[in-house]
Amino acid sequence: MNTCWGLVCDELGHARSGGRAWATPSLEVRSVQATRIGVDQHHDHREIGQVIHLERGRGGLWAVAEIDDTVKASVSVRVAGELVDVPHDLFWSPERRGAGELGGIVFDWLSVTPWPARVAPRPLVFREGDAHLAASRSTDPFERDLLKRASEAKLTRHGHPIVVHDQTPRPALTPYGLDTRATPPIEIRSAPEPVDVSISERLIELIVMPYETPALVHHKGRMIEEICSVGAFDGIERQTNRVRVNRDHERQRTVGRAVRFYPRDPQGLLAHVRIARTPLGDETLALASDGCLDASAGFGVEPDGERWEARDRRRLTRLFLDHIALTPDPAYVDANVLAVRGSLAAR
Repeated sequence: MNTCWGLVCDELGHARSGGRAWATPSLEVRSVQATRIGVDQHHDHREIGQVIHLERGRGGLWAVAEIDDTVKASVSVRVAGELVDVPHDLFWSPERRGAGELGGIVFDWLSVTPWPARVAPRPLVFREGDAHLAASRSTDPFERDLLKRASEAKLTRHGHPIVVHDQTPRPALTPYGLDTRATPPIEIRSAPEPVDVSISERLIELIVMPYETPALVHHKGRMIEEICSVGAFDGIERQTNRVRVNRDHERQRTVGRAVRFYPRDPQGLLAHVRIARTPLGDETLALASDGCLDASAGFGVEPDGERWEARDRRRLTRLFLDHIALTPDPAYVDANVLAVRGSLAAR
């Protein structure tokens, strides 16, 4: 067995072949994929391995796969009437179905090929052994961390779908200012509650994340009880106007921004968010007014910002807020939209 890894698509994802052009932008790849994505060569559907990890960050979407050790970075060419293997870079080439009714791009296969359709591709890296062994031998920090996360994902998935891991490469806005370290993985928590409607300012008041409220959540392949402590978001006032609001945790569907935070409200992290005057913004106000959308937090855990009170009980003590989403997906039953101020007529 060998491990191979490389960039499937960048932020633009442009591709061209046979007079056709299309795009697979990394942000449009659905976060939840199939339970199994096979790897083949030259799109022949003869499986040589499978994808064990997908990760978004540092320039696009990366894939790690464990494959047969017979696959070589070379191509066969005919020289003086004989086939000779010549060293040649190999690349990922996805077989995909897109967006629309699927809620994003999904991968059916990843193919290893020397001639991808993607514009400006990056070659695959091949390492001996499975992802765990390859990570232990690597001297490159990016490769080592990527393969370590891939190995952990393989061990903890237990037949569940492949979930794209978001490893945002930009600095984090923490309660203490700008952090130049790599941003921790972004986690998502959300919950339902009906809303009230009033007029004028296109503002939504919401509880982003409740305090001292146990919630059953999915964390690293298992269900645990999670509690957010009072004070976990202290200092977030300095992030006002920097935290964006989107729909369903899709960054390309931004609908507004946070304009005020109250981190010491007894209910939890209270926020006021302003919704943009766009068609998607109008739709968001209408759905929130009808009780169809709820508050949801995309957050990261600061170093030493969590404490395990029991094997299946996690307490969050220091967090930074990456983004706020409005979504119908529930998790914390007390994270709710409190009011919507601003009708569609007030344009």
